[in-house]
Amino acid sequence: MNNDTTEYLVKELAPHTAYTFFVVAYSPMGASRPSVPVTIEMMEDVPSAPPQLAIASSSPTEIRLMWHPLPSERSRGTVTHYRIEYSTMEQADSVFSVEVGGNETQFTLSELEPNQLYRVRIAAGTGIGFGVPSDWVQHRTLARYDHSDHSILIFAPTELKVRAHMNTLNVTWQPSPNHTLASGYKLSYREVDAAESAKTHTVRLRKKARYHLLTGMVPNRQYEVKVWAFSKQVDGAVAVWKGRTEKAHVRPSPLPMPPPLPPGSIQAMANSSTSIWLRWEKPRFSNVRIINYTVRCSPAGTTNASLVSYHT
Repeated sequence: MNNDTTEYLVKELAPHTAYTFFVVAYSPMGASRPSVPVTIEMMEDVPSAPPQLAIASSSPTEIRLMWHPLPSERSRGTVTHYRIEYSTMEQADSVFSVEVGGNETQFTLSELEPNQLYRVRIAAGTGIGFGVPSDWVQHRTLARYDHSDHSILIFAPTELKVRAHMNTLNVTWQPSPNHTLASGYKLSYREVDAAESAKTHTVRLRKKARYHLLTGMVPNRQYEVKVWAFSKQVDGAVAVWKGRTEKAHVRPSPLPMPPPLPPGSIQAMANSSTSIWLRWEKPRFSNVRIINYTVRCSPAGTTNASLVSYHT
């Protein structure tokens, strides 16, 4: 900064982040000591993204919701509460809303209608307010069943969670409440934004499986993952997750040509009580055109920056 100002506006800082600042003054004789540092914490903002939601049903009148806490770069503050909104598809204008604490990572919607198609979404909030909600996710509640039926429904796996990275989805879950009826699990996934002809991939997993790593994902694409248990007679209820893979990291631009190597064979000889004759050789193996040299001079062993001088 020029010497005609005593203030500066620092922009594009990260919300809810502590920064430390100090100032150094320069003169032809060199640099001053750094000022006393000052630390300030930026204000919070609303979250920049919603949590990624997973859904499952364990009874005909309930829908269980699960999500991961937002990382700090997306929460942009302390998440104090979540807002869950839901409605039936038949009455999409009648939206119900419930709020839960910021430490919660799951919630069960109860007193729902059996065999009814619902839509659900979630938003995270800081002390400033709520961020954008997630996309609506559809889920059908279980139908009531007859306990005497030998093909009794197997409940959906619980705590379905997906860690989304650029090219992988790490899927984990806990067994169904009546998992002893199951012979194994099936896992399917598809790209949501793709054309209707896009294929849904399904894999069969052992009964003891509790996780599966999906590879070959495309960065910044929305995927839908479903997990359900199955037996020889019937497929169980489905747990659903929908979310987006991470964006691809931007490759840094090519580095500029490196600076020249330092001069070599430096020699110094005192030729009076107040002057020193300094000699050096040009840098070797350098294809960079040298414009000038800078000589830094200070009393030996000093730690006082104000005693350092520069000569060009």
